[in-house]
Amino acid sequence: MSILAKEVMGEGILDELYDLDSAGDLELDQRINEYGIDHSLHADDDRDCIIQGIAEEEIDKLENACS
Repeated sequence: MSILAKEVMGEGILDELYDLDSAGDLELDQRINEYGIDHSLHADDDRDCIIQGIAEEEIDKLENACS
């Protein structure tokens, strides 16, 4: 997968995650909390960093599925 494709996919995933977060999606909120605990981040103070990390995990999953 090209770097540009990763960036476009990453932006789409990030947009989706931010939309879900602003809508108060409980499943995403749980995942944010778990990711924060696993990476020693605070779910409120480090929310942007956590969402970015979740997006990167999703991209990695998609790349592995396509390989």
